[in-house]
Amino acid sequence: MLLLVVVVLGAAGIAAEGSAIPQSVDHQLERALCIVRGGECQQDLAPCSVDTGRRETAASARILVFKVGGDKTIVRDERSDGTIAITVAYGKQTGFELAQGVHLAVSFGRGGIGLGGELTASAVASTEHGYTWIVRDPKAADALVRRLGVSRRALESEVASGHLQVPALRYDQGGFLVSGGASRGKGTIELSSADVSGSRIDATTGRRTLYVQRTVDGALSLTGGPVGLTGSQRSRERYAITFDRSGRPVDLMVMTTGRYRVSMDLPARVQPAVGLLSAPTGRSRMYVEETHLDLTDPESLRVAEAFMDQVRHPRPVDAAAVAIAAALRHRLDAVGIVHARTYDADERRYGADGSIGVEGIRIGGQFSRTVEESHLVAATTRGIDGVWRKRTDCLALA
Repeated sequence: MLLLVVVVLGAAGIAAEGSAIPQSVDHQLERALCIVRGGECQQDLAPCSVDTGRRETAASARILVFKVGGDKTIVRDERSDGTIAITVAYGKQTGFELAQGVHLAVSFGRGGIGLGGELTASAVASTEHGYTWIVRDPKAADALVRRLGVSRRALESEVASGHLQVPALRYDQGGFLVSGGASRGKGTIELSSADVSGSRIDATTGRRTLYVQRTVDGALSLTGGPVGLTGSQRSRERYAITFDRSGRPVDLMVMTTGRYRVSMDLPARVQPAVGLLSAPTGRSRMYVEETHLDLTDPESLRVAEAFMDQVRHPRPVDAAAVAIAAALRHRLDAVGIVHARTYDADERRYGADGSIGVEGIRIGGQFSRTVEESHLVAATTRGIDGVWRKRTDCLALA
């Protein structure tokens, strides 16, 4: 049957040489081969996030050199296939923080004021538990969001009693955050790096995803008289492996996100599609690059397994380790399905942060509410045949 498909599609490609049909033929041939081996054959048609709203409430306290805190986040994500994903996440943080100085900062929307001067350094362990529901009716999504204003314990009780539907996805993650900063007068600088690992379970398919993620943040603010300088940078990279219900690895995903000002900000893998991602926005632009490797392909699985073994059993960086990482990168560049999207993003924060630190001992607290909104402005996918295509299906709802 496979031989017949090859012959028929090959003949059609020859007959249509010089037109746009050969690309379509190649596309369908690659998909046919994928179907025969039972692979991830619809990945290049995966829906896009079109409109996302994120609401986070966070509070923390510092006593002596100890820092404790908690946060709750609700995300409403509208997708191009008509579904709406509602996620609620509960986080906790405990650790140490050293500080020197007196500091007060108040945030209101996209601006704020700061008084005093301070040097800080912290190391904090964090945990997070999240739940996701998938609905199609916007009114049902709004009603669900209103019901999520409860504690994690109360939410679990609602689900166990049947008063709230079972979430489609659950995830648990933990990690470590290190940060440092300095503020004096009208200038501040902040740097932080967070590493987390976790797992996600899909109740509908039985699939399990294991992932590791690193997030790096930096912010600078200088003001004086009528002029000022502010800037921030966030980059995030995630590696995830998905296993099917039987435990067979089926997908490797590498995702990077960051700010997009000029084309050089985009990862090398999506540089060929810069023209499809350059869309004007009224606010700041963010990019998301998501590359998938089909692990039902024997060669892709071999390369990925060598990399996974290196992650599970880290060794000193040597020529072999570099070669393994290079082989995975080459495989992703050669046959990976790549989704690239840009978003018009906006963030507003409201709250206050105040503390007094003497001889490294700090007393203070922080409370904030953060509102983030993003809207899809450009989307493209490099399909199973290696051809970049504009995602008109995603942009039709944007």
